[in-house]
Amino acid sequence: MLKLLLKGDIFMRMKVLLLMVLATAQLFAISQKSVEFYVKKYIEKKTNSPVKKVETLSSYLIDGTNGWKVYFLSLDVQIKMGKEQVDKKVNKVVFNKGSKITFSLKDNKGKDYAKILKPKVPMNAYNKKHLLAGNVNAKHKILVMSDPFCPYCQEIVPKLIEDVQN
Repeated sequence: MLKLLLKGDIFMRMKVLLLMVLATAQLFAISQKSVEFYVKKYIEKKTNSPVKKVETLSSYLIDGTNGWKVYFLSLDVQIKMGKEQVDKKVNKVVFNKGSKITFSLKDNKGKDYAKILKPKVPMNAYNKKHLLAGNVNAKHKILVMSDPFCPYCQEIVPKLIEDVQN
């Protein structure tokens, strides 16, 4: 009977220890808001441009990376162009694992995950607020992700919107 109690005591100790380890691991994890705050401060410091807003468009754990998570962020940045301040949307890909944050993560073949991974778009993103052209209830939808600084995007996006409207 005493042996059984001692075994039970060991199992109870193991359960408590496991719960303590799990709770400690959560303390070292960084929240989505912490990632957004870090990126905001980093961009402001590096570019000397105020960041008005940071929004996480999508985030998920990356398969086969032992816990790395990707965040697809949209930043509203006020950029100085000549003598005036211009509001621009800037997209940024950020990676996080535990207390680590990085803007570059490569797979075992040296390919950059920022170029491989794509955001997962929730179905509620296909609504009137985000609609540029067409019917919000259309069977087929086109998601346009562009860079306002890209000359090709500046040329093709207006043409794409015009084609959808016709």
